[in-house]
Amino acid sequence: MIYLEAGSGALNPVPLNIVNTVRASVNIPIIVGGGITNLNIAELYFQAGADIVVMGTSIEQGLFD
Repeated sequence: MIYLEAGSGALNPVPLNIVNTVRASVNIPIIVGGGITNLNIAELYFQAGADIVVMGTSIEQGLFD
């Protein structure tokens, strides 16, 4: 698997075009994390080809309570 990581709480997440490019190049699971702050943004990453989206800081900060 590949983990594309922008950093915990990143202001700028991994660009969607990078996820698209990696998806077109490999046939293994792709995980994307860092700076993904809500479910709408997460959905864009799934559409771009991510298999798993990490939203750790958002969960830690209680944004989904």
